[in-house]
Amino acid sequence: MNLSEKALSMLTALRYDPSASWGVNIVPFGSIFWLDEMPSMAELFDSAGDTSLIHSMFALRVKLWDGQALNAEDQKLWDSVKAQVPDWPFFKRLQLSSEQKQAREQAELQVLQAFESLSKGQ
Repeated sequence: MNLSEKALSMLTALRYDPSASWGVNIVPFGSIFWLDEMPSMAELFDSAGDTSLIHSMFALRVKLWDGQALNAEDQKLWDSVKAQVPDWPFFKRLQLSSEQKQAREQAELQVLQAFESLSKGQ
C-alpha cells in the first residue's frame, strides 16, 4: 500500500486551491474531481501499482460521499495513503455542494448509459 517515490513526489507537489475548477471524469472514476488534486496520469502509467492505488482512493471517496463506512481493508488503505501524503488536496474534499452532487449524478448516469450501449452492441 505504499506509493512509489515518484508518486509521493507528484502528490506532495499538488497544492490545495479552494477555488480550483472541478470536472467530470467518466473513465475510470465515473465521478467528479478537482484539477488541483490530480497528478499527471500519463506520468503515473509508469507504475501500475500507483495508478491502481490512486484509482482506489477515488473509489473510496465516492463511498464516503455516499455516507458509507469503509471496511477494515479500505480504511487501512485510506489511512496508509493519507499518512504518506496528508496534504494531498484530495483529502480536503470529503463533502459535495448541491451543484457538485448533481454533476456527480450526471457523470454516473453517463457511465451507466455507456456500459448499457456496449452491452447491447451499439
